[in-house]
Amino acid sequence: KILRHKWQGNLICKGITNLGDARVARDCGVDAIWVSNHGGRQSPCVNCLLDILADIRESIKLPIVYDGGVRTSLDALRAINCGADLVMMGRPWHIALGALASTGPKHLKDVLLREMISIMWQLGLKAPHDVRGLKRIIE
Repeated sequence: KILRHKWQGNLICKGITNLGDARVARDCGVDAIWVSNHGGRQSPCVNCLLDILADIRESIKLPIVYDGGVRTSLDALRAINCGADLVMMGRPWHIALGALASTGPKHLKDVLLREMISIMWQLGLKAPHDVRGLKRIIE
């Protein structure tokens, strides 16, 4: 609450991995929460954040950013399906840049876009957020 009192700008709390911390962040006055285990780098054995994300979405009405092992467009759609408003992806961009140098990020963007369109078409979706109306697709 001290930080919120001193900072009147937008405030996002990153590193939320459980419902209790999400509630504390909300009660401290943050504008959004970021559900993240930082890509699992520190503790790859942390429980699947998608289940936690769904619980947080049911209880917290703030905007939710999600990252945590997002490698594909299907991973992003699964996160949206569980309640994320914004999905972040890290490692694939680094791999693309390392593998293909300056052409890597554009190539990855093209692959992800084609994959997203294909999955959305197969699920009958017009927009990524339409996945929220579906039964969970994480299985």
